Amino acid sequence: MLLAISIIVYILVIAIIIMFLKGASYKNKKEKYVIEQYFKMKKY
Repeated sequence: MLLAISIIVYILVIAIIIMFLKGASYKNKKEKYVIEQYFKMKKY
């Protein structure tokens, strides 16, 4: 039972990491843009 739970958790972690790596480039671009806009707004 415990082994099955640990395997499921392991698979979920790998899936999340793969999704993060696939979406990272797009997400980073969007976050960078949002942060830049935020700093521009703070300056004025």
